[in-house]
Amino acid sequence: MSPTSTIERRIRELHAGDTRLAYQAMRALRTAYESERRFVEFINDELRPGGYRLLATLVPGEEQAVAAAGFRVADSLTGK
Repeated sequence: MSPTSTIERRIRELHAGDTRLAYQAMRALRTAYESERRFVEFINDELRPGGYRLLATLVPGEEQAVAAAGFRVADSLTGK
């Protein structure tokens, strides 16, 4: 593939039923999660109830996301 080639990709939010799709991308930095099942349980049972959300970049033909990011939306008095 040349450096100017384009790859079709979609960025979308992953809801609880799709959390597993982020496992490999997230594990690149969060190596403590050796089990996909435990990763999914922790995200869905511990983090999501507190507002945690996942975004992922998906490429057709790939089972797992090629990139993922977790975040929370928060309000703050900083700078007001």
